[in-house]
Amino acid sequence: MLEKNEDEILILTMISVADPSDSIKVKFDNGFESEAFIKGKLQRDKLVVLSVPAAEMSVVHLMGFSPCEIAEPEDIKSGVEFIAAGSPLGVEKTYDFGNIGYTIKYESSLDGAVQCFYSKVDASEEFGTFAFDLDGRLLGIALSSDTQKIIGTRFVYTGSLTRLIDDMKNAETSSYIGIKGSNMINPLGVYVEDIDMDSPAYLAGLKKGDIIVGAGEKAISSNDDLNAFMSELRPEETVTLKILRMTAREGFAEMEMEITAAVR
Repeated sequence: MLEKNEDEILILTMISVADPSDSIKVKFDNGFESEAFIKGKLQRDKLVVLSVPAAEMSVVHLMGFSPCEIAEPEDIKSGVEFIAAGSPLGVEKTYDFGNIGYTIKYESSLDGAVQCFYSKVDASEEFGTFAFDLDGRLLGIALSSDTQKIIGTRFVYTGSLTRLIDDMKNAETSSYIGIKGSNMINPLGVYVEDIDMDSPAYLAGLKKGDIIVGAGEKAISSNDDLNAFMSELRPEETVTLKILRMTAREGFAEMEMEITAAVR
């Protein structure tokens, strides 16, 4: 559970368990059941936030629920033991135990970078596996990556998804341009490693190997800058990207292209 207020309880889960064509029913561990509706979703990340109306609950039920605390970034370190809960064995209500084997502070991800960790623990990325430390704090969510090179299950640190989760909690859509990039030192910018086919970036003419150095009036020197830029960019908003592209004769050539963000 992400949040509780006087109007609703918000729950983060996987989009596969929240088919909008069906009536969504949430069952809590105290046996209470309630109808829920989709507050927001991320189709490309396969995540959804459900809202359970507080009006359907008694005061006793509401008092019995507490939002889950999210771990701090420094808690993500090798050797930390955790509980994998949700559907790690491919069956709901199962759990498994593991430990963080390898951590990456900045891993290239869709339109930015995330902090993540890898573990040999079993997980179901389709039906949802969430990693909790032994104090009950949420460490991360099992999410796959097209560029995964490390053996094991990839968990994305929940704090890296704050912007996207907040958009879902507020019933807003998140922006999407469709690139994966890494930090470049010389020249300074974000090196485009991959581009989603038919994404806004692809349709605008961005290519693998381009280096993004600016967006609108903002300089882009790292994935941190790209993350900050994406947090302000809204779907259907058009912005000018400034890039460097290697040419055969002149080295890096400066270019500009307009890109219109889509819904993530």
